[in-house]
Amino acid sequence: MPGGYYTDIVAMSNANNEAVIEDQRVGPAVLSVVYVDDSAPVCSDCGGRLQPYQSIGPRSRVVAGGKIKVAAGTYAETVSIDKGLTLQCAAGVPVGSRTAGSGAETIIDASGLAKGIIITANNVKVDGCDVAGNSATYAGVQIYATLGTGNRSSVDVVNNFIHGMALPNPSSSAYVTSYGVFGLGDLNGGTRLTLTDVAIQGNAIYNLGGVVSGPDTSAGAGVWLYGVQGASPGLGVDVSGNTFDDIYSGLDGGVPEPGVGVAVIDDGDGVPDQGASIAGNSYSDTFSGVVTFIGNSSVAEAGASFSNVTLLALNVGNLATVNEATLAKYAKSDMPTGFPSSTAYFAKINDAIANSDAGAAISVTAGTFNENVVVNKRVTVTGVGSGAGDTVISSSAGGSGGVVQLAASGVSASQPILLKDLRIQPTGMAGISVGQFTAATGTNVSYVERTTSTWWAPTPTPAPSRNAVSTSI
Repeated sequence: MPGGYYTDIVAMSNANNEAVIEDQRVGPAVLSVVYVDDSAPVCSDCGGRLQPYQSIGPRSRVVAGGKIKVAAGTYAETVSIDKGLTLQCAAGVPVGSRTAGSGAETIIDASGLAKGIIITANNVKVDGCDVAGNSATYAGVQIYATLGTGNRSSVDVVNNFIHGMALPNPSSSAYVTSYGVFGLGDLNGGTRLTLTDVAIQGNAIYNLGGVVSGPDTSAGAGVWLYGVQGASPGLGVDVSGNTFDDIYSGLDGGVPEPGVGVAVIDDGDGVPDQGASIAGNSYSDTFSGVVTFIGNSSVAEAGASFSNVTLLALNVGNLATVNEATLAKYAKSDMPTGFPSSTAYFAKINDAIANSDAGAAISVTAGTFNENVVVNKRVTVTGVGSGAGDTVISSSAGGSGGVVQLAASGVSASQPILLKDLRIQPTGMAGISVGQFTAATGTNVSYVERTTSTWWAPTPTPAPSRNAVSTSI
């Protein structure tokens, strides 16, 4: 090759305002930038600015490290990315200033297709697309480490709308999940291939799962990743600045499967996964916000960023670090049902009790919890104090029960149901009621201890009618 040739056509293109540069030294010739426009006429020498492709599918003309620029329009296809490149959709700006499905969007319409985008290469960026699916689609974007292509690294999925996926994963016998972003690796001699340096940022991921198929109903997962590997939080995967909304819970043969915003799960191959950072996202209308089962990782989500979410975060095995100060307010359980040696953070005290095993310690932050609490198993519920600015449980729902209804017993004087450092604040009802008023014969209650807790009522409240025996309260 003559010494005067400039071999890096991508760098040359970037230095010249993304000029289209053709490298004819290879066959077929490749371009630094390839253009796509679904409204363009049929062409014979496609890919340039004046003669763009009509679909995203033909990628052979873009050089590795180059860019595919896709005009606004609708592209009914699955996009397979098998070389390092940038898929730049029309918008190219944060989702907050855009409208999904509008004429300004590059819509990758995967309706009727299993997946929207499949990434089987490294050094890939997907930016500014609108990826739409339906009941035949199980993954919006799949990041896939295959036996033929090796581990995945340096993959960015940013500023995209990803929505509508509702087909249960047809390759899974364990879950009925539909995914916004799904990442995993193939098994290779007993261990799985890995995902490293993955960024999932600034996306709006919503309307996943919720479709009935026989005995099953698909459950949604905004982001679900296996096989993450990074030396410190964020070097494996960084999930930040996304919004997760309308992530539906499902049924797997009648067994509930909760919807979840972000799940980063150890792949179970014996090599501990690690290196996730989950921060600065917002969640609404889903059962679970964050589920982690991965070490050397961090969760830093603000309590105010959750709306109509039952389980804010689940730290399986207590492997990750959760920034509790940022997450507050919450009710924390040290014995969430089905997850020994784990910690779960709930938006409501009642949900923490309902989803914990007997004997759990429920720790409640400062703040006002507007709810009725049913203590139907032996637990301890401990707040931070009984002052007006401490842990306040308040309700004005009325009825024969109290703000806190005791419907279970402790084991002994040394293992009681314990209510400690709480301010119970009723309006038009009892503070604490004892027994189970909806049962015909009532419920005997014993071994209950109240320590440094306060009843406070702005107006007179009726005494609870009792149809049970109470001792040690």
